[in-house]
Amino acid sequence: MLNLHRRGLVLALLLPFSLRAQTIRGTVTDRASTPVSGAVAQLLDSTSRVVARQLTNDQGSFRLVAPSVGTYRIQALRIGYQPTLSDARVLRAGDDVTERIVLNGIQVSFDTIRVVGQSSCRVAKDTAAATFAIWQQVRTALTAADITTGDQAIATTAVVYERKLDVNARNVLAHASVLRSGTAAQPWLSLTPDSLSQVGYVATDTSGATTYYAPGLDVLLSSRFLEDHCLRTFAAGTLIGMEFEPTRDRKDIPEIRGTVWLDRATLALSNMEYKYANIPELQARAGGTMEFARLRGGAWAISRWNIVMPELELRTLGIAIGRVDNRHREAFVKDIVERGGELVLARRANDTLYSRPSMSFRGQVRDSASRAPAPGAYVAVEGTTLAGIADSVGRFSIAGLIPGEYIVDVHTPSLDSVGASHRVRVSLADSATRVIDVPTAEMFTSRVCGTTRKSGALAGIVVGGVKPRVDSLPVAALPVVAEWLGADSTVQRTATRTDSVGAFRLCGVPLDVVVSLTAESRGEASEPIAVRLPSDRLLASVELMIDVPRGATLAGLVRGDSLSGLRPVANAEVMLLDVAKTVTTNEQGQFQLVGIPPGEHRLVVRRIGYTPVDVPLSFAANERITRNIDLSRVTTLDSVRIVEQARALRTFEDHRKLGLGHFFDRDELAKKEGRTMAALMSDILGVKVVRPPVGSAAYVSTTRRPPSLGQGKSCYSRVYLDNVMIYGNRDGEPLFDINSISPDQIEAIEVYSSPSQIPNMYAGLNTDCGVLVIWRRRSFL
Repeated sequence: MLNLHRRGLVLALLLPFSLRAQTIRGTVTDRASTPVSGAVAQLLDSTSRVVARQLTNDQGSFRLVAPSVGTYRIQALRIGYQPTLSDARVLRAGDDVTERIVLNGIQVSFDTIRVVGQSSCRVAKDTAAATFAIWQQVRTALTAADITTGDQAIATTAVVYERKLDVNARNVLAHASVLRSGTAAQPWLSLTPDSLSQVGYVATDTSGATTYYAPGLDVLLSSRFLEDHCLRTFAAGTLIGMEFEPTRDRKDIPEIRGTVWLDRATLALSNMEYKYANIPELQARAGGTMEFARLRGGAWAISRWNIVMPELELRTLGIAIGRVDNRHREAFVKDIVERGGELVLARRANDTLYSRPSMSFRGQVRDSASRAPAPGAYVAVEGTTLAGIADSVGRFSIAGLIPGEYIVDVHTPSLDSVGASHRVRVSLADSATRVIDVPTAEMFTSRVCGTTRKSGALAGIVVGGVKPRVDSLPVAALPVVAEWLGADSTVQRTATRTDSVGAFRLCGVPLDVVVSLTAESRGEASEPIAVRLPSDRLLASVELMIDVPRGATLAGLVRGDSLSGLRPVANAEVMLLDVAKTVTTNEQGQFQLVGIPPGEHRLVVRRIGYTPVDVPLSFAANERITRNIDLSRVTTLDSVRIVEQARALRTFEDHRKLGLGHFFDRDELAKKEGRTMAALMSDILGVKVVRPPVGSAAYVSTTRRPPSLGQGKSCYSRVYLDNVMIYGNRDGEPLFDINSISPDQIEAIEVYSSPSQIPNMYAGLNTDCGVLVIWRRRSFL
């Protein structure tokens, strides 16, 4: 025991020293001792393998940590210079040494390189060496960009878009864009260099769906990419083109070929364009681009990117006559999908490293009825202080915007007369002029009230609310009456009722006439309020006060049956339908509804996987009722219980590997804690969340509109819960409220916004509007 104890003591004493890091810090300068920012400092071990790397800061400084003791060198790379390698340095445990790297004074320029129009795979050694000298400059910029994408201290904002074009890539059929913020990262997913080398850049599954992989920065920097491609340099005005193409032995593998462009004077990286090779002719349009920008301080970033992908579909051609069947399946281009984005802003703390020049939002405001210009219209961009006023021909310009989606609020003198404005969503990706058609006051009143005229004259609208004098709770379902003297001196009247929040709207109110408004509640009436609408003002707002008994309260607990007996049910929806009161149970299954008007009301309690409860309840003024509500499992969903989570996750992972659609696993959903499903779905490109005017419900839709869908109809996605279809987009079928389930109850989500993405197991009729697949956590089954 003593020996073991002593040995343990020796190890304990030695351990802190063995774990101390070995550090090399220093500066990179030119021959004039000027610090060089944005240089790539790489730590090479004794086998010349890169074990650490960093970009130098504004003072040319770097700090590299060696993974273990040993012999190391520092390699400094800077665009326009030849690589510089330091002397070997032995690092012992805990060493912290300083090194000054002076860049090789010989700058690389285009004039020193002999450029020939042949591939480096089939030229003399001196020509290949010159080609690889230029490729080294490309690698330097790509390495700097790759380091930047891993810098979590750099915050970025980018516009990400997806649009669908016709088969000729001329007309835009659908467009969606979103402004995303986060840390610096590569804006697309890619396979590893070894995977792309083995299987290629294009994959087609058994259903015919095609996935196009873009090359990541690590791919372009890999030795495997050089092994698989031949290089060729050529001049093009002020640019140098570095062309790459797959080697001859890769003719049967889906590949990429393209050109990297550099500035001829500075050798700075400009952009890269590529096409997919060794694929069917129908997919010849497939390809992509990347543009690069140098950030302040010397770092490099991808400033703009896109990938163009033809979507194919199989059609049956020919006919069958008797025993002769000439039918066959043939692939056609259905449409072309383009996905991409643009870097808008890059910042480190309060320091702006890159910003895209702002844009101007230009447009014209017109009367939607006559198409005549709307001079004097006030156009404001929500969420900003930016606004503009239309000139005599309805034109306006708002400067200082960045690309993205905006809500624009338009006010016109006509809409001002009814206290309304016109809101429209605008996707701003360029400086093209937009036309905004705005309804008139008469069209507005027609939409609100169903008619614009009464007795041959324009009619007004009175909106407002009814409040109790001694309580802050809203007063629902109370009559509100308007009375006035008609032309024949008889009393005319119109009436309505308050909604669930005590608000009301009275249509058909005459203009230039004194109107008396009152609210009534079980024999009690409010003080009358006199209103007179002038002919140039079609809307008035009032507030009525009334003495009403305080409402009743309903509280309780919702429980559901399980294998272990009754247990609380969270996120169950508890509703009093006729008074439009709704609440959701908490994690303990508890709920409370307050301000319930006296009388008999219909109570409905529902939760996915349980049979709804629908019962009448009577309430007296100021009464408090406590009810425990027990829900029974839906027998038709018994099969859900026996779905093994491991099998479900295998299905999810198989689909995610295909790269089509959008996928969220448990780790990603945990980051969305506190958000509703509607909020989560709203962030997904190509998905649209539809909300009814009243209540918290939300339904999943798609931004695309299938040609078969009638004008004005919504396009709702089919929904699967644990592999059981609970909404099939069939006529008359109740919609599925995605807010009835919360992200904390979900293990994984699959979202397919277009038919071309949908796996075979979910494909079929009524899937033009996409498919939503939800896998619940086992504890919630």
